[in-house]
Amino acid sequence: MGIRSSALVLLAVALAGCQPTTLGLPRVHASAASPDGRFVAAVRNHPTMDPPDQSLWLEPAGGSARMVLRLSADQDWCDTIVWAPDSSLVGFLIQDARLVVARPATGQVVFDAWLVDRLGAYPPAFKAVDVAFLPGASGVAFRACPRPRGDCGALQTLSFTRQTAPQ
Repeated sequence: MGIRSSALVLLAVALAGCQPTTLGLPRVHASAASPDGRFVAAVRNHPTMDPPDQSLWLEPAGGSARMVLRLSADQDWCDTIVWAPDSSLVGFLIQDARLVVARPATGQVVFDAWLVDRLGAYPPAFKAVDVAFLPGASGVAFRACPRPRGDCGALQTLSFTRQTAPQ
């Protein structure tokens, strides 16, 4: 972003009485490098007066970024990115409750499921914490915790089905 466009954004913020985060700034909301250093996963914010408006991205080292998924505006958000220890998969935790898993080399989504019961609530009444890939990236482990606070349950696991399992 050049000096002129930065000044225009700051002027718009001042005139609208908004915080920069309301307008989708900073552009990169979260990022995490793969354990082997070959890829970077990122969550990008898009300018909006009614956040969140985000998309999920993967970028190979020295390559061009590719969008994996555009999240539902004003509904979905992502604050957490987790990598399989062998860097074969990356997971994006949506609404702290739904896991989208992709292959970093292709950006292909290979798994997309809710880790906790939504119970018809928005956001879901429970959130997933301590999300980590199982050995061999065959699934994930996590704990379900009530929102906004509460005792987390026991460690749970979710295996990827044959239909969605990485190959």
